Amino acid sequence: MATQITTSVAEAAAALQAGQAVAIPTETVYGLAGDATNEQALAAIFEIKGRPRNHPLIVHCVDAVSAFRLGRDVPHVARNLAARFWPGPLTLVLYKQPQVSATVTAGQGTVAVRVPSHPLTRQLLEQFPAGLAAPSANRYTKVSPTTAQHVAHDLGERVSLILDGGPCEIGIESTIIDCTQDPPVLLRAGYVTVEEIEALLGHPLMMLNAAGTLSPGQQAIHYAPKAQVFLTELVELQRTVDRLTAAERTLLVISPVAPIARGEQLTWWRIPEDHAEFARRIYGFMREADAAGFPRVLIVRPESIGIGRAIIDRLEKAANAAEAR
Repeated sequence: MATQITTSVAEAAAALQAGQAVAIPTETVYGLAGDATNEQALAAIFEIKGRPRNHPLIVHCVDAVSAFRLGRDVPHVARNLAARFWPGPLTLVLYKQPQVSATVTAGQGTVAVRVPSHPLTRQLLEQFPAGLAAPSANRYTKVSPTTAQHVAHDLGERVSLILDGGPCEIGIESTIIDCTQDPPVLLRAGYVTVEEIEALLGHPLMMLNAAGTLSPGQQAIHYAPKAQVFLTELVELQRTVDRLTAAERTLLVISPVAPIARGEQLTWWRIPEDHAEFARRIYGFMREADAAGFPRVLIVRPESIGIGRAIIDRLEKAANAAEAR
């Protein structure tokens, strides 16, 4: 059966209520959603993605009240973060209530919750008070989708219905904060920046999973296109280009400035100066590189502040796939 792309929230809701997994838009990336209380739907998510069962899912809820019903002993820090950043691209990890499915949490005693801001998905969530579990709507470890067409390309007939909400506004996944730790722990960098969170908290975050909590997007190889991804600093750009084109000339360079071409097989795409725009386009860059048949892509790292930290996280995981080949 061919994949159906629709803009009808009612059609998506009916499919979800029937226990199907449905691709839905969020402001970050498209998610592969299932009723968080339906084990059939949850199993379908893992099967369609090829995702290991020991990787927990994020539950998307319509508001903070619904999200916090899934947690217990919700700390003030979580409520403060929710009040500031929800609806929006921030996921909070809480101790879970007993009724939360062990499939969702991968058997852990914690649950990850988020309140997305995309209007179509918010309409959908009104009909699912226990939330929708939804990882990114792509095959496991591959580039996340930011349009309905990306989902259809990646998952094909594995997914029967895609709710088309247009291109994603943000383009990278949510920031994840573990609120079961004191101080809270950054599990995944995202659009909500470390600087914004620390300004609200009034103290530093612990960094990058020091608490050992399992979280989406932590694999060393992730967000990987077919092309081999290489990274460099701006000051090393020309030297790296020369090295990579010494034996094989075909190379796509994504950087703020154009390198000196050493042959006709060198192609240059300009990195947007604005980090938010770069984040919005980074997965598109990777998909366009694959569509154009570039075997290798060299990308200049942005500065590691603000959203740049999240962009670097995605780029480094994509580059790890090149090293593993």
